[in-house]
Amino acid sequence: MHSKCDELRKHYGKRWDALVPCLQSKCPKVALVNKYASCDQAAVSIESCLHVSGYDERHESPEEINPANNSLPHVRNIIVRQVGSGEESAQDGYLQPLSFFTSRWTDEILTGSEGQIPQPMPDSNGILPYFLIDMASLAPVLALNVLPTNDVLDMCAAPGGKMIAIAQLLTPMGSLTVNEASKERCKRLNQAIQAYLSGSPLFEEKKIFLSTRDATRWFAPNKYDRVLLHAPCSAERHLFQMSHKESKKDADRLWASSKTFTSTQISMLIQAIETVKISGRVVYSTSSLSPMENDFVVAKALKRFSNQRDFELCLVSEPSQGNFTPPFPMLAEPTKFGWMYLPDKAARMSVGPVYLAVFEKKEKEAAEYSTDEEDEEEEEEIM
Repeated sequence: MHSKCDELRKHYGKRWDALVPCLQSKCPKVALVNKYASCDQAAVSIESCLHVSGYDERHESPEEINPANNSLPHVRNIIVRQVGSGEESAQDGYLQPLSFFTSRWTDEILTGSEGQIPQPMPDSNGILPYFLIDMASLAPVLALNVLPTNDVLDMCAAPGGKMIAIAQLLTPMGSLTVNEASKERCKRLNQAIQAYLSGSPLFEEKKIFLSTRDATRWFAPNKYDRVLLHAPCSAERHLFQMSHKESKKDADRLWASSKTFTSTQISMLIQAIETVKISGRVVYSTSSLSPMENDFVVAKALKRFSNQRDFELCLVSEPSQGNFTPPFPMLAEPTKFGWMYLPDKAARMSVGPVYLAVFEKKEKEAAEYSTDEEDEEEEEEIM
């Protein structure tokens, strides 16, 4: 346990002392609205819990998040936010909206007392109206830039929050494949599909596919328009909280096991890139603080695909290029190849940690590479 913490302390320096209390605290959740259920039910459920008379229906852009004072603009206790719609968002490249509720960012939320959004209750059709999720976990979904007719693969989909978010953006002209190698986790994923998406046209038209394949060995070249890989990772926030509940021996075992993820992540990312179509997009994300599970994995993938004949792998999220605006930009921090959402950025929001990097697979022009025959002719001329 201590060696992993020492590595992270060395990487984050003085900031580590501010990060640790945030990692030990519960992450405040937002309620991702499920458009396939009655949204009135969602509003009533949350209103009832918080004893408020209504909720604010303003549509706010991600830029309105203000980490300087740890607050969101609000009129009443409940905010309905829609991210990814309107002219401003279109310029950022987010074509589809996601709506979610959030309560005031107050000390009460951090302590888990009053003000927490309640667990959802099913509507009259048995569909749950919202999913409680860390707001930063929606960033990889928004970064996918899903179009309604896309074929999308969620490569490591459990527990299902990102799957539910992606499903809000698709029509039956597209499809959603959700994968989870663990049969037990896949079973829970299927339960989430039934609870949230069984009333959706996507479900009714049999356009949601459930898979139990090993993502490190996935082979379906050029099949999907969008691939989301939220890879298995150290998830240090979870480890910090579990460590308080476990014996020292079990806690040490949990931290020791977190060192084995990098090779798995590299294998999965390589398969994700192979699987996406030319002109498609891959989002790689983790819940890890470790650069070895984030930028290092991205660097390995870039090297692996650095000299392809039929496509060029572009890292569109690279901050130095200045061509990519991350979702929730006021909360995002640049790394070498991607973006991080850290819980101390706005302590009362306490989102993340989430890392994301975005790849696009582009067709190479014929002039950009030569065939073997052309190479031989050039060698003869030189000789």
